[in-house]
Amino acid sequence: STLFPYTTLFRSSINAEKMIARVPQENYRRLLTLRYLAGMSFRSVSDELRYEDRNSVYRAHGWALVELGKILEEEKEDA
Repeated sequence: STLFPYTTLFRSSINAEKMIARVPQENYRRLLTLRYLAGMSFRSVSDELRYEDRNSVYRAHGWALVELGKILEEEKEDA
């Protein structure tokens, strides 16, 4: 079974910062950086990035994980 991208990212020896840097969308990179590297809560991330509401940050987070998942799949294919 495939783990969620964030679980795979942080349970492996992969450098999380380098993986997040490969996400093509700037807003997704910023969100992932604040959430996982800076350890900010979703509420704080939402305030920092000026999302309209908390649901918006959750939705963007989901799409950011989709992009991160694509990168992790590429890593597996190249291995």
